[in-house]
Amino acid sequence: MTPDMVNGLFEIFGAFVLCFNVKQIRKDRAVKGINPWTTVFFTTWGMWNLYYYPSLEQWWSFYGGLAIVIVNTFWLIHVIVYWQDDRKKAKIADRFNKRRQERNARREKKKNKDPWGNSGYK
Repeated sequence: MTPDMVNGLFEIFGAFVLCFNVKQIRKDRAVKGINPWTTVFFTTWGMWNLYYYPSLEQWWSFYGGLAIVIVNTFWLIHVIVYWQDDRKKAKIADRFNKRRQERNARREKKKNKDPWGNSGYK
């Protein structure tokens, strides 16, 4: 086995393992407790390798690197989509909570109002 073949097989296996991240984010439909910048960095590095490996005629490494770039890009797309969904849900929740607080304040004001118009009630 050549060093290129060993590296390529490691990268192909790495792409397979990264598929578990894609499967999990699709299951969770949420982005929590992760830092996508590490994946952005390694995806960018992988894109560089797509140029670099062919210049060295390391084709096993090239195809393994291609697999990793594809899986990481697919995962990052999911992160972006679910982050946008989370932001939309948060805006809706904020609007709902604001309306509920306003409604409760009106009820409290109405509840504390003196039925005979006296200002010293309560």
